[in-house]
Amino acid sequence: METQEVRLDSTSALQTWLDDAFKKLAPDATIRVSVSNAEVSAVERAVKMAGFSGVEARADGDVVLVTAKRVPFSAGATVALKLPAKKTWDVADDALIDEDSLLREDDFKKPSADDLKVGCGEADGTKKKRACKNCTCGLAEEEANGVVDAAPKSSCGNCALGDAFRCSTCPYLGTPPFKPGETVKLTTVDDF
Repeated sequence: METQEVRLDSTSALQTWLDDAFKKLAPDATIRVSVSNAEVSAVERAVKMAGFSGVEARADGDVVLVTAKRVPFSAGATVALKLPAKKTWDVADDALIDEDSLLREDDFKKPSADDLKVGCGEADGTKKKRACKNCTCGLAEEEANGVVDAAPKSSCGNCALGDAFRCSTCPYLGTPPFKPGETVKLTTVDDF
């Protein structure tokens, strides 16, 4: 262990000397300072401000004696941190759920055809019920056979003029303008 001793006559050069000594001393080295004609608190403060630790100061007549240690590490030193290990998932058999216990007796019954029927083109009371594109409920066949009700008559009289003039419950909503009495025919030509 390195030990450095110095004797000074005043505190005028003390701070400069302590700063240089701190830079040059090895970590955990000891320093002993003797200063004549000085106050104990002033010398002790100067040693602490220079970066030394474990400062012990005492007065011996008109001389102040200070013993201190340099910190046990150097500037820029690195230390590896010990991080806790990451916990992995526990996939033991006792953590798994038996899938059969999740099923009820109703789940084993075969559904009827009526249960499997999906409502196609559900009407909300304001629009006509129409079959969807991939109709599986039979509404498309009913429309093709003409079983579906005929188009209702207009209550406002503006249905032929176009969407801008039609009411919210108009059966022709979304169709192009037409002449009254004529059937609405949509062209199925691509726009490309």
